[in-house]
Amino acid sequence: MEHKEECPINHDGSAGRMEVDAVLENFQRSEKRFGVRYGIYAGDGDAKTFKDVLDRQPYGEVFKVIKSECVGHLEKRICSRLRNIKRNC
Repeated sequence: MEHKEECPINHDGSAGRMEVDAVLENFQRSEKRFGVRYGIYAGDGDAKTFKDVLDRQPYGEVFKVIKSECVGHLEKRICSRLRNIKRNC
């Protein structure tokens, strides 16, 4: 794939906000475009994104989205915390 000299801007805001906005956009258009609701959010440990999904309630108050934590990221966080405890004790 060839790189274009000028690329259109498709996100306005910080880089940290990009994932949050993309996920919210996908949730908000899923019913209209595909006739589906995402009931499970597969998260990577970033609490910001899932919190915004919960706050926005893309499908209203009746249909709640739940988070399924990625095992690899969960394992990484747990191991990191255990190493810190071992080092500090």
